[in-house]
Amino acid sequence: MEEKISSKGGRLVLIKSMLSSVPNYFLSVFKIPIGVARKIEKLQRDFFLGDGVQKRKIHSVDWDSLCMSKKKGGLGIGHIMDKNYSLLAKWVWRFGYEDSPLWKRVICAIYGLDVKLLHWRWQGGSKASHFVKAIGTLFFQGSQTDQVIKDGMQVVLGCGDRIRFWQDLGHDGIPLSEYFPRIFALATAKKGTIQEFGFWQHSSWSWNVSLRRSVFDWEVGQWTSFLSFLDGITIRRNVNDTMAWAFSTNGLFSVKSFRQCLESIGQRKDFGTISDIRGHLQSMTGLSIVFNPRASNKVADNLAKLSSNGAADRLDWMGG
Repeated sequence: MEEKISSKGGRLVLIKSMLSSVPNYFLSVFKIPIGVARKIEKLQRDFFLGDGVQKRKIHSVDWDSLCMSKKKGGLGIGHIMDKNYSLLAKWVWRFGYEDSPLWKRVICAIYGLDVKLLHWRWQGGSKASHFVKAIGTLFFQGSQTDQVIKDGMQVVLGCGDRIRFWQDLGHDGIPLSEYFPRIFALATAKKGTIQEFGFWQHSSWSWNVSLRRSVFDWEVGQWTSFLSFLDGITIRRNVNDTMAWAFSTNGLFSVKSFRQCLESIGQRKDFGTISDIRGHLQSMTGLSIVFNPRASNKVADNLAKLSSNGAADRLDWMGG
């Protein structure tokens, strides 16, 4: 046993199987205090690099490089905070992707949320549970986690019974209520799902957006553009609305891919455009992709292409 932990490979296995895995349940339910996260990472770092209270070494590779994924040249250890955020983000994904599981119905009943909707954007009030508050931290304006969720969790349009018409439908990353402000101001119904703004005539879908008055001459251009936009949307009668994860080849969320996105943002990597992701997801699912209205202009489409030159090739410099 002593020989195994004396090598860098043996220490790496122990870190991944024990020090990184033991707090998984806590990390998936609560937000870990940053002081606790730093203390855990210090234990990992000192154990792996062989540092102790009485002796410290000079290392050729910094800890952040070692924590990066193997495809980026690291050892895949990962930062505790990134893992915490990724595990919490999985609940946001499950909220929209799964139909009506018991845990979702309980949360919606307690906090008055609509169980049919796909997006969980509620941060919770002062009396919310620690679990709900932890998930709410993902949506802090301008945070990295908020950006990844907006870019990655995209709506796949089916029959339109779970997608809000004015808030979730968007054009160039802007919700319809803001892209067509005059039409939204004239609309009699400012809330409701897509299914409530139209009807089926035999096998074809017809839009029905009621206005409180006729449009004036100077509003005709915006009204025409609005109708043209709606004509480009395809509603599928027997297909359920669902979610697609933009940062995986199969469209399904994974904790690993979320962590890779957080790493890439930290490195200020340049990603593909939203149109690239739209084409990828549409070819994969065969359905219409309705991008989150607040999605940023650039998102990652293939993290596997990132450079693999780095810490993994320099273990010999560390005496491993």
